[in-house]
Amino acid sequence: MNDKGEICAVESVIITSKLDCRPSRGPDFEAENRALAVLAQTVGTNPGGLLQQLVEEVMALTRCDSAGISILEPGSEHGVFRWVATTGAWSPYRNGTMLREESPCGEAIARETILLMKHPERVFPALLQAEPGIGEVLLAPFQIDGVAGGTVWAIKHGPDDQFDREDARVLQSLIHFASAAHKSEGRYRALFEAVSHGIAINRLVRDKQGSVVDAQYLELNPAYEEQTGLNRAAATGRLASEIFPLFYRLWLETAERVVATGQSERLEEFVADTGRWFTFNIAPFNGRDLFAVLYEDITDRKRAEVALQESEETLAADLANTELLRELAERLVTEENIGAIYNEILSAAMIIAQGDAGTVQTLDPEAKSLTLLTTRNFPRTINDRFTAVDASSRTACGIVLKTGQRAFVDFADEPDDTGCALLVDAGFQTALAVPLTSRSGKQLGMLNIHWHTAGHRSTERELRFLDLIARQAADLIEQRQAQSVLRESEERFRLIVDTARDYAIFATDREGRIITWPTGAQTVFGWTEAEALGQPSAMAFTPEDRANRVPEEERTKAAASGFAPDVRWHQRKDGRRILIEGSMRSLINERGVMTGFLKIGQDVTERHATERALAESESRFRQFANGTANVLWIRDAATLRMEFASPAFETTYGRACHDMGGTSSLRCWGRMIVREDRKGVFQNIRRVRAGERVDQEFRIRRATDGALRWIHDTGFPLLDGDGGIRAVAGVAADVTETRELADRQDVLVAELQHRTRNLIAVVRSISDKTLRGAASLDDFKVRFRCRLEALARVQGLLSRTTSVEKVSFDDLLRSELAALGADGQGAKVTLDGPDGVPLRSSMVQTLALALHELATNADKYGALSTANPDGRLAVRWHVDPAGDDSPRLHVEWQENGVKMLQAGALPRGGGYGRELIERALPYQLHAQTTYELCDDGVRCTIALPISGQGGAVEYDL
Repeated sequence: MNDKGEICAVESVIITSKLDCRPSRGPDFEAENRALAVLAQTVGTNPGGLLQQLVEEVMALTRCDSAGISILEPGSEHGVFRWVATTGAWSPYRNGTMLREESPCGEAIARETILLMKHPERVFPALLQAEPGIGEVLLAPFQIDGVAGGTVWAIKHGPDDQFDREDARVLQSLIHFASAAHKSEGRYRALFEAVSHGIAINRLVRDKQGSVVDAQYLELNPAYEEQTGLNRAAATGRLASEIFPLFYRLWLETAERVVATGQSERLEEFVADTGRWFTFNIAPFNGRDLFAVLYEDITDRKRAEVALQESEETLAADLANTELLRELAERLVTEENIGAIYNEILSAAMIIAQGDAGTVQTLDPEAKSLTLLTTRNFPRTINDRFTAVDASSRTACGIVLKTGQRAFVDFADEPDDTGCALLVDAGFQTALAVPLTSRSGKQLGMLNIHWHTAGHRSTERELRFLDLIARQAADLIEQRQAQSVLRESEERFRLIVDTARDYAIFATDREGRIITWPTGAQTVFGWTEAEALGQPSAMAFTPEDRANRVPEEERTKAAASGFAPDVRWHQRKDGRRILIEGSMRSLINERGVMTGFLKIGQDVTERHATERALAESESRFRQFANGTANVLWIRDAATLRMEFASPAFETTYGRACHDMGGTSSLRCWGRMIVREDRKGVFQNIRRVRAGERVDQEFRIRRATDGALRWIHDTGFPLLDGDGGIRAVAGVAADVTETRELADRQDVLVAELQHRTRNLIAVVRSISDKTLRGAASLDDFKVRFRCRLEALARVQGLLSRTTSVEKVSFDDLLRSELAALGADGQGAKVTLDGPDGVPLRSSMVQTLALALHELATNADKYGALSTANPDGRLAVRWHVDPAGDDSPRLHVEWQENGVKMLQAGALPRGGGYGRELIERALPYQLHAQTTYELCDDGVRCTIALPISGQGGAVEYDL
């Protein structure tokens, strides 16, 4: 029925052909197999509910909104359709009826084919009684007892919802169930016999204890034979172990579990007995220990998956090789070393071809021979033999040199060729040579890959990538050769134009693209060479000139007459406009062919802005003069009248320059100079007037406070355009603080000399006392060296001290222990005291020597000695701020766990350390000390002032 209420022809609503035009989803065999397994289980357990289960599976698989089965029954003139099963939105219409001529199901039965209709109510208005309305309906006829007697249908109610080819296929796959099942065992038999999937009804076989040991095939459908390739009659009644001896145990375990749980399971396995892949949908059947198995041969799908995996692996390899080529291209573009280029090419080729060795050769066109450039994995004998190869060689590269075509060679086939025989002796059997040819056909060289395997041939995919490498390599080599020639030409050109840095001189090709961009052009226009090369020269013109095609007109005129003036405003990279005065000339080669253009131009913008630039320059000078702390001054050379003095003059001299009164300013200024320095100052001014540059220092009395200040003044002449001295000028600075700093430096030098003398006295004293206590010269050498090292460490600490930073006691102590390796002894050493206790420089050396002697004795004989594994050393210190004159540092050195000498034994060591502690420290540093040899170790205490005066004599040991 159309919009006017007229009934339309049935062809107007049939759109089955559109299924072939619409996009279709891929098949979901796993879901389809699950549906068939459910139907098979329903056949065994509830045959009467099979048709209802069928329409529910149709709805699920086609994702429709309503589904049903219409059975044609007798009645009326042509029969009546009864909706024996429905689901979805039309579920309420189950068991409803419709005359055959009023239903689209009749068309599907009459045509005996699947049909797709859109808005069938336009032809079959009786459908308007059902709600919701139909958008599209998919109908498939089926047979009952060999006669077309019903239809399975699926409906999408949405106006924009559509079916696709997969929906039609699924519906046809399920139609076999609908055609074979209709409320009777006979229909179940038809279903069993007609279904395209293999079905087996089996029974578990148990032993006397009730354990499952096998399964027996009770009934098999014809499709079982097609799916498995096994004879159905021969298999019926046999045990699974007899039919599938390699596979039946896994299959049997699953069947036992299905029977026990009542839950269907699915397997997808390779059956070695048949050499094929199957899916097994195993479901419980009607009866104890009975179960049904739905078979489907999926070997073709598995093979397709393997093929897909191989294809994906091949694609991955291709992608990897493509990435290798891309990386190679990036490296070759940036690599300047031609030898490195050949190595990169050879490396990439060997990776792709999986070669064992390889070479790259270049062609000498005059000698018509190949010269070895780089080699990989060849012995020296091979490299020496193939330094040069000509076309007479029967090796791969020799053949390709003659033919120009890629070639494989098996060396064993060329026993008479010395080169081939040499390669065989080296273990190589096969080679491939790929020519490196320019796009113009010029042969540039050769790429060679060798293999140890005889008869090796690369795959087409490998050869394709090797050809790409050869193409890329040839292009790059040719490009580098051309670049070398171009660089030589550019160098000659630069020698000419680089001397003209104020001019923009550059060349373009015939189309106006820049091919040279010297320093002068970079300076005038602002673009770097890398930015300008290859760009149109029009980029330097103003936007309006580019819009008016001025660059093209200029080239046309220069090409016609050989010359075109170019005097106009241009635009720099930074957008600033500059006035260029220049021209364009055509470039003609020796054959009379115009190859491009030469542009010469000078930036004359500054000529038009000289006055403003001069004013800006003067302004900048005044800003500089006003901002600097130095005095800038200029005097007339003839009269010495002050023409200019910066504001710093008043700060430095305590009087403004203009207060000195015109021509008398020189005399006024001179009166501020100390009398003793005045004569020399005026003599130096006369030298400057004579043309000399003079540096001088003198003293003044500052006018404001009468302070004595040192002035450093640099005077120099100012010349006019003819070279005459127009004025004298200078820069003066108050250097009083600098002079004072120099004086302080002199004091520091004197102090350093004093400290050096003291150090020498210390060394002398150490030498004398060590010599007196030494048993031999070797003993003296060891002791003296240790004490000098201790003294050196002290000097290292003193060298880092400043007026603010002092050597601290803990740094001194840790330095001595670290020198003996005792800083890493963990629990053997305990240091307890505040960090950063400062020591006077004058006391550091003597105290360090005392600590050194204590630490050395502990290392040799005491708590740190290996002879005393239970030895422990504890050093504790604190500061007592309440001393008589100044704060005092109290140090306690306690050793424990030491094996001491028996009474009457000779003492160890020379006694120097004890003498230093008990005599030198009290005398030099006003220290109070004790030194005791206890039962298990040495105990020493030192208390000394850490500020104020020290001893009467410094470093006098």
